[in-house]
Amino acid sequence: MADALQSAWSDVSSQDPVRIAQALDAFRRLLPEALMTEGEGGDAHRSALRGLAYGLDELGREDDAREMYRTLAEVCESALADQGHLDEHRERLLDDRLYARAAEQMVGQGPASSTVVAALDALIAEGEQALGGAHGRVLWLLDRRAQLLTRLNPAEGLHAYDLLIARAAAADERGENHLTALAAKATELSRIDEDEQSALLWGQVLDGRRALLGFDAPSTLDAWWWRARTRYWSGDAAGADADLVLLIPALQRQRGEDDALTLDAMKFRATTLRVLARDGAIADDPLPLVRRIAVLETARFGPGADQVLASRMMAVEVQLDREDREGLWPGLIAEARGIVDDTADRAPGATPALRSRDLLARVLRDARAAHSSPELAASGLAAAIARCAHVDRAIEESTSVEPASRAPGADPDPSPVSPEHLANEIAHAWTDLSRWYAPHSAEALDALRAGADRLRELGAAGRRSEIDVRDDLGSALRDAGHATEALAEFERSLALELSLAAEASTPEDRRTAATRLAQSRYALGATLRGIGRNAEGEAVLADAIEIAQHDGASPQIISEIRAARALALQDLGRSDEAAAEMRALYDASGEVGHAIDLAAVYLRSDRAAEAEALLRPVLARLEAEGSAETAQGSRVIGNLALAACQLGRDAEAAATYDRLYELQSRILGPDHRDTLITLHNRAQEERHLGRYAEAARRFESVLARRTAALGADDPHTLSTLSALAGTVADAGDLPRARELSERVVAETRAVLGETDPQTLRRIRDLDGILARLGDAQQDRDVLADQVRAGFVSAESVTDDGTTSPGLAALRYADHLARQNRYGDALVEYSRARDALSDTAGIDWLRAERGAAECSKRLGAYREAADAYARIVPQLERLLPGDHWALADTLNDQSIVLSHLGLVDAMVPVQQRAIQVADGAGSDPERAVQLRIWLGRRLAEARRFPEALAAYDDAAETGARTIGAEHAVTLDATDDRAETLIALGRHREALKIYRTNIPAMERVLGADSAAVRRARTKQKASAQQASKSRSAITGGVIVAAILVYIIWTRMS
Repeated sequence: MADALQSAWSDVSSQDPVRIAQALDAFRRLLPEALMTEGEGGDAHRSALRGLAYGLDELGREDDAREMYRTLAEVCESALADQGHLDEHRERLLDDRLYARAAEQMVGQGPASSTVVAALDALIAEGEQALGGAHGRVLWLLDRRAQLLTRLNPAEGLHAYDLLIARAAAADERGENHLTALAAKATELSRIDEDEQSALLWGQVLDGRRALLGFDAPSTLDAWWWRARTRYWSGDAAGADADLVLLIPALQRQRGEDDALTLDAMKFRATTLRVLARDGAIADDPLPLVRRIAVLETARFGPGADQVLASRMMAVEVQLDREDREGLWPGLIAEARGIVDDTADRAPGATPALRSRDLLARVLRDARAAHSSPELAASGLAAAIARCAHVDRAIEESTSVEPASRAPGADPDPSPVSPEHLANEIAHAWTDLSRWYAPHSAEALDALRAGADRLRELGAAGRRSEIDVRDDLGSALRDAGHATEALAEFERSLALELSLAAEASTPEDRRTAATRLAQSRYALGATLRGIGRNAEGEAVLADAIEIAQHDGASPQIISEIRAARALALQDLGRSDEAAAEMRALYDASGEVGHAIDLAAVYLRSDRAAEAEALLRPVLARLEAEGSAETAQGSRVIGNLALAACQLGRDAEAAATYDRLYELQSRILGPDHRDTLITLHNRAQEERHLGRYAEAARRFESVLARRTAALGADDPHTLSTLSALAGTVADAGDLPRARELSERVVAETRAVLGETDPQTLRRIRDLDGILARLGDAQQDRDVLADQVRAGFVSAESVTDDGTTSPGLAALRYADHLARQNRYGDALVEYSRARDALSDTAGIDWLRAERGAAECSKRLGAYREAADAYARIVPQLERLLPGDHWALADTLNDQSIVLSHLGLVDAMVPVQQRAIQVADGAGSDPERAVQLRIWLGRRLAEARRFPEALAAYDDAAETGARTIGAEHAVTLDATDDRAETLIALGRHREALKIYRTNIPAMERVLGADSAAVRRARTKQKASAQQASKSRSAITGGVIVAAILVYIIWTRMS
């Protein structure tokens, strides 16, 4: 009896469903024998009941387990009612009763509850009274209480463990109960991912058990096993391997080489060795160990057992980990196919059948990446199709067959198919199939749609995987130009995330849900921005930030959303807000990526000097760290090249692009998309330097390479074709330029649509070439009619499927204004303004500003002044944080008031523009320029004393904020001198010229127009001053002669 019970307990504790099911049968057979031998309540009877309850709980049969624990408790209580038991037997009955009642409360519990804790408190009080506070069962109850408290409140639970440890140590420090208490806390620390602390505690337990029980005692080996794993989980793979090297031989001595725990330890070491190899550490080759595991499992379980198949799969994975896989591919593919063939007798949804097909897919993908060939592509596609068909059979098996009702006492299938696991396989299978087709092709998109539809049919279990597939589908649709469909997929993903978040019950689950929701909103906002719906995208991203911060989402995703929103603000023209947000992110993190994003905002806002000042120290830091020659380093160098270009230093920019191309060719490849961007920009520098023949040659080379690598209709390819047309026009070959420009317009229309901004820009380029040809007015009129027709059709449907004639008119007006057709543009801006007046939002504001600008350009200053007066308060309402938008609008209002001669009205408007610019603080150069413009408008009105005060303010502010020898400060000082001349104060003007002109020569060049003008003014002023001195001298002489004559006559 004792041996049979011990064997059954060994099986029920194995965590092997098959062995647990066998143990339950054994316990059921032993129950009648125990009753006959010892009677109800005897030790054997209670042991069999405990084993049954424990095994049922392990197999997930919670109701049956709870009923069995209740039976055990009642048996103990009945036996305790018999006063004839000895004290020792009574103690064991009390022990089992407390255990049974506690287990009855805890079995099958989901989230921990205060009700269960209260029940345990009552049992602890009973145990302390009956058995004593340091009894093993009382300590076990305290352990379970601490465990539950940790799930409710980690800090409170860990404190409860400390009290448990203190109580056990007080009774017997370093004794078995003390070490068990330490082990309990170590286990819980690992559960809450505090593995480093857990490993330290397990080290104490291990030392104590070695001293107390010996090196090969089962409890000692258990502690050693725990320490090895927690070391690994905490990131100390080397320490874990050092433990496993010694632990595995000890397990082999104690339990045998083919014991389940020994095999688990060997597998864990194989995993540890793989991690060490990936980290570049010197470690043993795991493949011989994995092969040995497979041999042992084959001998124990048979060649077709699940365990053997899993080890064979690990052997393939180990070989895939290797850097040098040259020559391995045929063998690996054959080995992976053999494993798939060996699962043919399994049900479609069995784990080995699904895993083996996933492994074959990975082998084929990696083989294609290493050595692509038509044969391999065909083989991989066929395998992917077969895998999807297999998964479909697994779906059918799981959904079409009603689970058989289980007879009372019958055990479940020991290896049931998890619906969540099946959903994961569906996602992997159809995603893998999509990758065997051409990127963004109809077949690839259809594969992702098929996977998403199957997951949707799977119901709640498929939601998480459906989100992943729909996110992939949305990204693919967006990249393929199907923006509206992409948006629908991301919206579906967000709805699924919201449904999952509503079910989150623990603080940890809610934080995870918050992070995933933030990622989903990020994708949605980025897609809206990518299809030109920038205002909506910015609003979604702003909401995402607020919600994510409130709900405790990951700081990393919040940072990513803030960066995306900053770019959306930039797209909306709110550059100051964008720069401020990016600056805050960079200042908080110091991350190179944030510096690159901030520089991009600066470069798009014509703030190249700030971008350069930001990135030079970043590049120096990367060079010092030895990480400049990386993809991230290349982005820094690329932005520095662009900054040099924008600052007019084209030779330097060309040299920087040469350096960048050499770097990208090594780390990305010569035909990588980013490498080709660099070559395009390098050709553009030749164009800027006026070397048109060389620029055209370079553009033709880039065009050929982009066509080969990306396709003729890729937007990047069309960009190079457009640049080539412009370069040929710059060189004077207008007929060829026209041919190239007409080609790029036709192809851009076909790819991007009639009203895409790139299409319109290229139409304007073609119109300019036709204008230069001089005899193509009819062709220009046809081109204009085509554009107009395109916008008329655009009034029907917008990107989101709704009608919006206002937006169509607005975009057409922008196009006309860029062609300097201000009269036609004014008509369209007015139409757009009227159509959008109901919303009075950002787009309405754009229309109003466009109308005002056209009126100004046409000389209709009164209409322009009225428009700007309406714009300013709306601008403050809609864009309260965009200081420069307000400052620029006030400056435009000041211009038209000046043209109307309303100087008294102009002055406070311009002074407010200056005040707003000073408040922005981000561009002191522009703030000084606004002061200069105030002075010039006053000077034009011949209000020279006020103009002089404005110039004085500009010069003093410039010297303080941007430097005395900054070009703008020198300009202000030069205007100051001219105003002094206008006031007849030539000596003061000449004094300024004596110091300002040499400074202008140093900064602007001796032959610059500004220096020549200043010298001309200086010379004229000197002549005027000389005439004044001559007149004064002549007057003095005449006066002296008259005095002399009068004096002579009087004497």
